[in-house]
Amino acid sequence: QLKPLRVALYRRYAGGNMDEGWTRFLFDQWEFPYSRVDADEIKKGGLSAKYDAVLIADDTVRALVGVTGPEAAASPFAAPALPAEHTKALGNAGADALKEFVRGGGSLVLLDHSTALATERFGVPVRNAIAGLSDKEFFVPGSSLRVHMDPTQPLGYGMPKDTTVLFFESVAFDIGNSIANDQISVAARYRDRDLLQGGWLDGEKHLVQKPALLDVGYGKGRIAMIGFRAQNRAQAHGTFKVLFNALYR
Repeated sequence: QLKPLRVALYRRYAGGNMDEGWTRFLFDQWEFPYSRVDADEIKKGGLSAKYDAVLIADDTVRALVGVTGPEAAASPFAAPALPAEHTKALGNAGADALKEFVRGGGSLVLLDHSTALATERFGVPVRNAIAGLSDKEFFVPGSSLRVHMDPTQPLGYGMPKDTTVLFFESVAFDIGNSIANDQISVAARYRDRDLLQGGWLDGEKHLVQKPALLDVGYGKGRIAMIGFRAQNRAQAHGTFKVLFNALYR
């Protein structure tokens, strides 16, 4: 019998952000027990004593970690008109606390753009393969795309080999060459042609065969990097299982 899973869902704002709200609604509907944690609790460290998994919904690294120095004055997150509870960020202390949590054996689940936290702050040798492309080169404003899922991988357990995912101005991965490569498993990648199932896709060549779902070993723990909207509006039923697999991973 599985012990109860202790899940922490990060809320950046006092009320959370939209993607975090959809995730919370999904957990409520599927009766997943979870706790909401803010930046102050994460900065204190010691997360492994309370939680097995921490999930961070779609967000930018700039918003999650915050900005300091000359950038701060121009940052919308530091605007004096906003109440303090709406400008909190993880900062270096929060990012370090999450690293400690994963290295000690915890699971960190990152959705869509929050996957950049692993690449920019944790040193995972992966980059966003479509970053920097203009809208003329690559444009997917919210479309159903085909991926090849590996159901032998823990993140793909119970999934069909041919799976449709929701790509909403999302990310795709390139894995760099490093001594950490054997710690990175590709659980899903975009197919080699005819990706579009529904919607709009310009610049397919930039996405073909790119990894879409990564399972990364980090110390004693794991980082799940989900590069698509696995729980968008709590409507993407075909990929809910990927998110649930990641939590139990």
